[in-house]
Amino acid sequence: MPKSTNNKYAAVPLTIDDMTFRGGAAWLNTLGVYVLDGKIVYLYEGLQEVPLEDPVKDTIFPKLIIADFFSLDFKEHTQKYIAYKERKTLYTSCAKCSFDSDRILLNTMHYIPTGYYHGNGEWGAAKSHEDSALAKLIEIRVGTIREVGDSPKPIEKTHSDKKLHYFGDYVLRMVSPFKLECKLAATGNVVWEMRLSAYLYTDFELIDGVLYFGTAGKGGRFYGVSLSDGREIFSYDTGGTTYWSWHKNYVQLSDRKGDILFLDPKNGVVVKRLHFRGLSASVGIIHENCIYTTARDKNHSLYALSAEIGDELEETI
Repeated sequence: MPKSTNNKYAAVPLTIDDMTFRGGAAWLNTLGVYVLDGKIVYLYEGLQEVPLEDPVKDTIFPKLIIADFFSLDFKEHTQKYIAYKERKTLYTSCAKCSFDSDRILLNTMHYIPTGYYHGNGEWGAAKSHEDSALAKLIEIRVGTIREVGDSPKPIEKTHSDKKLHYFGDYVLRMVSPFKLECKLAATGNVVWEMRLSAYLYTDFELIDGVLYFGTAGKGGRFYGVSLSDGREIFSYDTGGTTYWSWHKNYVQLSDRKGDILFLDPKNGVVVKRLHFRGLSASVGIIHENCIYTTARDKNHSLYALSAEIGDELEETI
């Protein structure tokens, strides 16, 4: 396991003792990280490997939904999981978690699955979501994980680059894969256009007249752009931003190195960088001046990560 050089972070492998996974630990996929009743919950999924003395085409690999419960200081750790042995697939892109004060509710098929492997050498939309996807409601409370029902009817997922984004008098849309257009909603007149470095991957957030958003793919960046005239206030080269969040009026995101950054939203300047030796981290949740997130090592194995943020970040806006 990678070692900390400053003892300000802890990294614990996410796995199940004495169990192997199909594709190895690199194929474990994060479903979410939450603060729940004084614990940090890491929710993830994977396929259990099964012995194959005589491999057969229709072998079923159990689908595991796993919850690891950590104390805030990472000194206490327990684990629970649920397994499904049926001919269904758990598509993480179709799953969604809802959260309240005492439980997490995972819907494994909140969105309609599209564009998945048919198993006959072809890719394409699933013939029917009922036939292809695991559709369960899973409840997670501290120390427990259980099925509470089947998924309700799924909805279609609309990606940011396919939406119309309305902000008062303005409406934004992608008119081509890399061209962003802003029009007056009332007249349809074009106010400004902007060429992006990569695909739009996040929604827009408007604060004090500035649009914040991320792009991903080759040339991915995080942007701050004036809504009224399209002026680029800053663009920060992250290598790809698919998710970001706010902390004390700073933007939290991760870069191509796997560091977690805090940007000043007025100018895109990095005011703090968290580096984890040998690990590439994702944007996390922040609780009591610590960040909790997941990370991968060079072999793509999955870790639970806890790190102190420090006291340098102050309210600036």
